[in-house]
Amino acid sequence: MDATELALLYSGHEYSVRIVDYESDGPETVHMDGGDAADRRMHIRMAAELDSASAALASGGRLWGGPGPESAGQCSAYGAS
Repeated sequence: MDATELALLYSGHEYSVRIVDYESDGPETVHMDGGDAADRRMHIRMAAELDSASAALASGGRLWGGPGPESAGQCSAYGAS
């Protein structure tokens, strides 16, 4: 499934989709072990997206169209029983 199909699937379930692509420096560098420049760039972009999502939640926003914080006690996604 490509990024467009994933975005359509999850946005159809009312999730806010954030895609972070891995951009290799060439076929010989595709290791994804964190040791090369391409890995570090991907990790930096991923951290930026996570920071952005955390800021949206902290400001009272939601990452999906489901129940908001006011119903946290009723939603298993918040770890409530």
